[in-house]
Amino acid sequence: MGKETVHSDWWMAPAIFSILLWGIALPSLVLESLIEFAPLQWIVSIAIILALPSGFLSLFAYRFDAEDIQEADSDWRPLWPLYIVGHFVAGPIVAPIYVLRRGARVGNDWGRLWGKLRLGSVRKRVKRVA
Repeated sequence: MGKETVHSDWWMAPAIFSILLWGIALPSLVLESLIEFAPLQWIVSIAIILALPSGFLSLFAYRFDAEDIQEADSDWRPLWPLYIVGHFVAGPIVAPIYVLRRGARVGNDWGRLWGKLRLGSVRKRVKRVA
């Protein structure tokens, strides 16, 4: 089937986990070790703290996303038990592999992920004002 047939948001948990670790924590950690800038330590700490819930949620997301992919009658059948075991062993490596493979096989709506992240920040601002 086509990439547009799978409508699931479960893939976002491993994607957020990967972005926090590889896109924020690791570069900040490397930069901090080079220039010893104290605020970068806070960025690393915050990114890792935020990555913990998304990493935990990823353990469930692999299965639920695989079920949604199967229900959509896609040709790709991710072996979610292997991703869960792999996530326990090497989560920072397995999560981006899953997200990239999923994107290649059934597609990832990155705009939707960005929209959800932006909408969350807008909702927080609205609650503060009200």
